[in-house]
Amino acid sequence: MVMVAKKERKEAPAEGKKNEQKKVEKRVDYSKIASYVIVIAVIAIVVYALYFVFANYSSTSFSVFKSNYMSAPSIAVVIAYANSTQLAYEIPCSEQIIQSVSYARASRGFNTSSMDFFVLNSTDCSYQISLGYPINMRNATAAACRAAFANEPAIYLNYSNSNKTIITPYKLYIYGNSDYMKSCGVAADLR
Repeated sequence: MVMVAKKERKEAPAEGKKNEQKKVEKRVDYSKIASYVIVIAVIAIVVYALYFVFANYSSTSFSVFKSNYMSAPSIAVVIAYANSTQLAYEIPCSEQIIQSVSYARASRGFNTSSMDFFVLNSTDCSYQISLGYPINMRNATAAACRAAFANEPAIYLNYSNSNKTIITPYKLYIYGNSDYMKSCGVAADLR
């Protein structure tokens, strides 16, 4: 009988090892499930973030932009340039845009004091807040100007060799060559 007891004792640790292996297997299963949940959560966060970012930059109709632009309490006209030749083509177009917008917004109770004007290159910026007051252009960094008009509807003029327009609900990006800037067709569209 003593021998039988010893055999039972030997079997008991083997059963304990089997139980431990089952516990380890269960932990592995939980870790796999946790890994899948984490991967799915990360994918969901990335998809949501991309939707949130690109929803603000998605293309929309010109009439939606125009409505938002014309009814906003404060708006911006922005000229982005790389050299003085580009700036020379963009200035007359910006003047036409300002005149058209001023005329159209006047019927809604706004005047040029609700318009801000920015001229920026990659590092520097000249700007005037409230065009309705005497000209008082100030200087700042390009980053400071971008921050100043980031939260208001804006029209961006950008000199480019190819012509294209990107329309979002609150931003209108106009890329155009010298002929495009001379004709400045968008000014008429803003009336």
